[in-house]
Order: sequence, then structure tokens, then C-alpha cells
Amino acid sequence: MKNLKPQSLIKVIAGVLIGLATTVKQVAAQGASPADIFGAITPPAGVSAYDAQAAASGGGLGLMFFFSNIVKILTIVAGLWVLVNFLMAGFSIVTGGGDSGSTKKAYDKILYSVIGLVIIVASYTLIALVSLIVFGQADYILNPVINGAK
Repeated sequence: MKNLKPQSLIKVIAGVLIGLATTVKQVAAQGASPADIFGAITPPAGVSAYDAQAAASGGGLGLMFFFSNIVKILTIVAGLWVLVNFLMAGFSIVTGGGDSGSTKKAYDKILYSVIGLVIIVASYTLIALVSLIVFGQADYILNPVINGAK
């Protein structure tokens, strides 16, 4: 496991996504719904409050609202963490007094913060890709819409 390269991980994830998309398309071509693939899924505790929001559409979207809100909260927390790291690194550079050790640590902190920003953007891209493959709409998971009686 320690010799796992990022390229290998990307290939595995891409293979899983392609396999899932192929399975969903095959099931849809046979006239079955994607829900037939996974069977009956019961939502975890705490999702019922989100199901109440989705009552206009007959319920069932509570898990999607829950997941969407978790992703948004984690994104905000990660963004704030990156901002704090940028500020702390800048402070270290300014107050370092030419010390090469503290300057290197500060630049490393900036580098890791930029990598964190890339991971945040990549996670949104991956969620949008999965959403597009499974639901046919890129923002379905991140911004679920209740389609009910008006």
C-alpha cells in the first residue's frame, strides 16, 4: 500500500466511475430504473429533517440535501483553513528576519495550502462528474431541486 502512486489511484477511481456509468446505462436500456441496481436504501438518522424539506416532491431527497449541505460546510471550513494558513505563512515570512529555516517552512505552508485549494476544486469537479454520469445533470448533487406541485 505504501507504493501506491497517485496515477494508480486516479486510474482505479476512473475505472470504478466508468463501470458504474456502464451498469446504470445497461439497466436503463433494459427499462429498469437506477434504483433497481442498489435496491432499497434506508437513509441514516438525522436525514428525516431534510426529508421534511423535500415533502413537496413526495420525500426521498433528504439524503441528497444532507450530502449537499455536508459538502458545502466542508468546503467552507477547508477554504477558511487555507486562508488561515496563507496568513500565518505570510506572517512567518515577514517576521522571519531572513532566517532561511522559517522562510522555507512558510513557503512549504503556502505550497500545501495551494495543494489544498486544488483538492477542493478537484472534489467539486469529481462530484459534478459523478452527478452528470448518474443523474444526467452536473449540479444535481450539489444543488438538488425539489420538483413538486406549485
